[in-house]
Amino acid sequence: MRTEIDKRLTKMSRDDLLELKKKIEMLLMLSSEHDKDLKSDSDISLLYRSLIVKISSVTGQSMPSLHILKAKNEKQYKRIRELKSILNTWLWEILGYEPGRMQKVQLYILYARMVTKYLQDIAGAPVNLNSLLNCKDKFPSIFENHYPGYLECDLGKVIFENKEGRHGF
Repeated sequence: MRTEIDKRLTKMSRDDLLELKKKIEMLLMLSSEHDKDLKSDSDISLLYRSLIVKISSVTGQSMPSLHILKAKNEKQYKRIRELKSILNTWLWEILGYEPGRMQKVQLYILYARMVTKYLQDIAGAPVNLNSLLNCKDKFPSIFENHYPGYLECDLGKVIFENKEGRHGF
C-alpha cells in the first residue's frame, strides 16, 4: 500500500501536493481536537466572552460566567463548543494553517459584532445568546456582506493576518 501511495504522490504536481498537505493538516487538527481539552476550554472561554460582551453592550443584561452556564445548561454549552469548532475550522480554511490565539480572538469578536448587527437589522429579532448561536450557518454570508469579495479573492487572510489585531469593523 505504501508503494502505491508513493507512486501517486510522485505523479502529483506541486499545487496538488500543497492542496493535499492543507487537507491533511486540517484532518489532523480536527482529529486531535479532542486531545486538546485545555486549549479547547480556553477557546470556548474566549468565544463565550466575545459573545456576552457584545450581548451585554446591546441589551444591558449581565450574563452568567461560563462555569455557571456549563453547570446549569449543558446543551447551550455544547452549542458554544460546536460554534467554536465551526469558526476555528472556517478560519483554518481561510488561512491554510492552524490559527493562533490572536486570530481566533479576532474571529470571535468579528462573529459577535457582525451577527449582532445582522440581528439588529431584522425587525423584532432578539439579541441573546441563543440567537447568536443560531446564526452559525449564516456567518459566511454575513461575513461576505461585510467584506464583499474577500473570500472569493482569497483575501480573508488579510483580515486575520493583520499584525496590529485591527480588523476594520
